[in-house]
Amino acid sequence: MAGEKPFMPDQLKGQSAPDHAGEATAGERGDVEDELSPIEVQFPHREARGGGGGESAGAGTGPAEKRSEDAGEAVEVRPEGEAEFDSLLQEYLEKIHDYAAGDIIDATIVDVKRDYVLVDVGDKAEGVVNMEELVDAQGEIHVSVGDQIPVKILGRDNETGQVSVSYRRALGELAWHRVREASKRKTPVTGRVAQVVKSGLIVDVGVPAFMPASQIDTSRVEKLEEWVGREVAAYVIDLDMDRRRVVLSRRRLVEEDEERQRKRILESLEPGQERVVRIKKILDFGAFADLGGIDGLIPRDEVSWERGADPREFLKEGRDLKVKVLSVDHETGRVSLSRKQVKPDPWEKIEEKFPVDTVVKGKVVGVADFGAFVSLEEGIRGMIHSSDLSWAAGRKKVEDYLKVGDSVRAVVLEVDKGRRRMALGLKQITQDPWEEIEGTFRAGKVVKGPVTSVTAYGAFMRLTPDLEGLIHVSDMGWEKKIKSPGDYVKVGDEVEAVVLRIDRERRRINLGLKQLSKSPFERYLQEHREGAIVHGTVTRLTDFGAFVELAPEVEGLIHVSQLEDRRIEKPEEAVKAGQEIDAKILKVDKKNQKISLSRRAFLKEQEAREVEAYTSQFSSGGMKMGELLRDLKIQPADEE
Repeated sequence: MAGEKPFMPDQLKGQSAPDHAGEATAGERGDVEDELSPIEVQFPHREARGGGGGESAGAGTGPAEKRSEDAGEAVEVRPEGEAEFDSLLQEYLEKIHDYAAGDIIDATIVDVKRDYVLVDVGDKAEGVVNMEELVDAQGEIHVSVGDQIPVKILGRDNETGQVSVSYRRALGELAWHRVREASKRKTPVTGRVAQVVKSGLIVDVGVPAFMPASQIDTSRVEKLEEWVGREVAAYVIDLDMDRRRVVLSRRRLVEEDEERQRKRILESLEPGQERVVRIKKILDFGAFADLGGIDGLIPRDEVSWERGADPREFLKEGRDLKVKVLSVDHETGRVSLSRKQVKPDPWEKIEEKFPVDTVVKGKVVGVADFGAFVSLEEGIRGMIHSSDLSWAAGRKKVEDYLKVGDSVRAVVLEVDKGRRRMALGLKQITQDPWEEIEGTFRAGKVVKGPVTSVTAYGAFMRLTPDLEGLIHVSDMGWEKKIKSPGDYVKVGDEVEAVVLRIDRERRRINLGLKQLSKSPFERYLQEHREGAIVHGTVTRLTDFGAFVELAPEVEGLIHVSQLEDRRIEKPEEAVKAGQEIDAKILKVDKKNQKISLSRRAFLKEQEAREVEAYTSQFSSGGMKMGELLRDLKIQPADEE
């Protein structure tokens, strides 16, 4: 601009302009220097004074001259117009600069034409800039008279005397200068993303620059197209002036910003502070939270007052949360946070809030073999032991009563503040049915209900929602050879049974199936009493006698002393297994269902009957002695 010094960076001073078409040659620069040399001006009034050195002073003295009386020296008094002209001429000459081709200066637009603009470059003639150089990236031109633009001096037209300048080349030179300075001083440059290329972006920073995809951000960028048109700042990480290649990294700038932010936040953090954070990632051992540029860890134990709480139950990624700062390690940058300590410990006043014997409401959050865990509120969990699920005796499956997610009412049985434990009871919500058990059930009563479970030793039968009775396998059938309980009943069968015994202390009810009908023993005795002669089969022999099957599931014992009418040592001397025999019932033990038999008594009675029958024949005039001895054969004495 006229009156101002041209913009000449140190890197550009002393450098010759690139060899471009249209630039001024050395001869032309000489012509320019000649044309810009001072102009010698002659004033007319000086010629009018005439006279050389030989003229007398007085002859040339006119009314406009007067002589100094004190110094005897003549002083020329010039007309007022001439002095003003000299001043203007000097001012004009001072505005004219001697620029060399290749210099870059700031010029002022003095006129805007259709195809070009004229700019004041501090010369007698204006510089000319082609209008096409002023078109911006959107294809528009925004210039007006008075605007200042940088231009590069190309040379002077010898015929017209106009100075040839280039706006575009000035921008290019200045851009390369800025890039070189930014690379040297490690300062960022700013530009607009122009296009997407393979594995990166082209950024216009005055010159085309390449930004690899890995250098765009600290995390992987999936959609490069979304960056087109965005203005970005980045570091120059590689510069080759000969090949005109520039490589940028926005990632490095972002990392520096994050590091500054990190240090600033670390310096502001102190243990005990409460901060609002955003949950970034939830893991099994805790969660990472964003403190606004730095991550802090919420350990699993600091998520909730509940012991062993799963972080996913209380935290959600992307949600804001108030936490307390536990510790700050300025060397490693680690920050420990706590969610639970923002709230008071709920166990501090647990006994006041949940006194024993009160009814509470909660949600089942866990089920185990030994019981169920119930959450009453955050940080307060109680356990319902399997023995407190129902008044029914015996082992119970928790899944039959509760499942995760169930809402439940329970009674507080015990509170251990020191161990942070609470015992709850489900069955205590209802009255203990054993308190009035005698009025409901008695021995001998026939009851009916479903079979709830079958075990190796019997089956359980539900009498009421809270009471169950046991049918032992020995009370399922009258068979002496005990079968499996599953041969008699199945889970879900609706059966009838007889109440055999009630043990209130042990809270047990014994039931029987076979007692619904008379046993084979009782049925047999209805027809065979003591003293009766019975028929049976020897089933087995023992040292003390022989067992005889009298009827299905009915057995009697003949002692060895009752097997024969003579003395024998072993049962085998009289009978053998599988032999059918007759015997007399000597004794019946109904309590133990035992029948004592005697074959000896049967034989004696049989002998007596035969003798009686024999003697009765003689007394009635029956057969004579000769008839009896008719067939008797006498063995000779010499035969043995």
